[in-house]
Amino acid sequence: MKAYVTLPSTMNYLPGVLTLAESLKRVKAAPSLLIGLSAGISADVETLFESRALNVFKLPSDSPLPAMPGQM
Repeated sequence: MKAYVTLPSTMNYLPGVLTLAESLKRVKAAPSLLIGLSAGISADVETLFESRALNVFKLPSDSPLPAMPGQM
């Protein structure tokens, strides 16, 4: 199975994730988009993604997110 995966770690990523999802839809990308949500993302955001028929999965609350470049 092939998929595009994004892990928005804060609300700042919301516009980018929605833009990515729409862009993939417009070009009819074969791999689906999977959105991993950390515990820091609100349930409202999860509901928003699901209302747009996006595939969402929750990360366990103790899952560390990868460090951003320059923050290592």
